[in-house]
Amino acid sequence: MYAQLPRPVVFACRIGQQLLLAAVLALGLHSRVALAQDTLVVSVKTDSGRPLPDALVRIANPRYGQHWPRATTDSAGIARLEPAPRESFMLEVLRIGYDRSLFPLRDTSTAVTVVMKRTVLQLTEVCLTNALPAILLQLDSAITTGRTRVVARVRDGSFLEVDSLDLPSERTSLQFAWERVGTYDIEITARGYERWSRSDVRVTKDRCHVVPQVIRVRLRPRR
Repeated sequence: MYAQLPRPVVFACRIGQQLLLAAVLALGLHSRVALAQDTLVVSVKTDSGRPLPDALVRIANPRYGQHWPRATTDSAGIARLEPAPRESFMLEVLRIGYDRSLFPLRDTSTAVTVVMKRTVLQLTEVCLTNALPAILLQLDSAITTGRTRVVARVRDGSFLEVDSLDLPSERTSLQFAWERVGTYDIEITARGYERWSRSDVRVTKDRCHVVPQVIRVRLRPRR
């Protein structure tokens, strides 16, 4: 025969179990709410209402010269920024062939829709109003087998931008350092493939914009 616990002890144990279960449920609910609050969904469209893929969406932080977090719109024109800042910030959207969009944003609880306008040539000004990336990497996705995460790092002194994508993918290009002159070191890594790198990639500027360095990257399987 097992010894039975006194009734007050049994009652206290049951209360403790109920409180523990309530705490776990509350923690899970809080985590889901926090996750929803920490993700900003941005929908990017053309002025005709069509989704705009491959647009760079980022939170501008001019004080440090960096931009985090950042994301690229998918085929539906959707980008998700994680984590979203909890205070007001500047949201920047860039896409080759379209005018740069930069505006303050204070509410991250609801999705944001950004309408991009195509760049037009002003008769009184030779320069186009769109922004250009300093580094444009074109990845060869035909050589990959299965699913491979490719991570690219572009560095110039203290400046660093990191982006990644999974291959195979409809998007096979990565864009870095928009309108930034510099001398860059580039490193690309992918599981199952040899490390790819290139140093001293110099980006200059003409009268209006940076001159993009378009680099084709062909990854070699690791032996």
